[in-house]
Amino acid sequence: METIEFSKIILNACLFFTLLIVFICFELFVKPFDQAGFYCSDYSVTMKFKSSTIDTSLLILMSTAAPFVTIVVSELFVKTQLNKHFNRINLANFSVQSIKIRLFNSKLVEIKEFVASIYTNYGYYLTGLLLTTIVTLIGKKTIGRLRPNFLDVCKPDINPYSKCSYTGEPNNMYLVPDVSFKCTAENKSELQDSRLSFPSGHSATAVSLLLLF
Repeated sequence: METIEFSKIILNACLFFTLLIVFICFELFVKPFDQAGFYCSDYSVTMKFKSSTIDTSLLILMSTAAPFVTIVVSELFVKTQLNKHFNRINLANFSVQSIKIRLFNSKLVEIKEFVASIYTNYGYYLTGLLLTTIVTLIGKKTIGRLRPNFLDVCKPDINPYSKCSYTGEPNNMYLVPDVSFKCTAENKSELQDSRLSFPSGHSATAVSLLLLF
């Protein structure tokens, strides 16, 4: 029967909540790089605004609930198959049915192996997903890549491309929002979000799910 130190569980929990605090701080208090712009020959930021095909709330639900259900079903299947196998060869006594946790006062507490496996696997997954989200968010905030619908969200006071002087050659003038033109958008949260194009949060979450499955 395996014995786990309670301090290890506490450290794992502390790691998760530390990452959660880091994520919240980046999300709420760190503004995206605001000097990112586009060249006169670049029309990739002129698309009309469209809401996400997959809503963020749905993405969060799918990336947390679906893995939990999958892990529970998988652990149930493994437990059932192992019990059948051990019973068939008359070695039921050799199957590990519970795990001991050693508390700080050296007292041992037993929990079902099934429950411990779910806690461990789902905890590792959530920690990995949170770390992936933080790395993605750091990339978004430091790069400040403009979304394809930036100008539609920004509502510039003038046509930015009017500052470009084409003479038959590709114009390499770099247009920077709030420098080359002013954004008049009243919704500042949407304007800030329009600077967070790369890397894709949806893609990063999808890869995390792919690695789990």
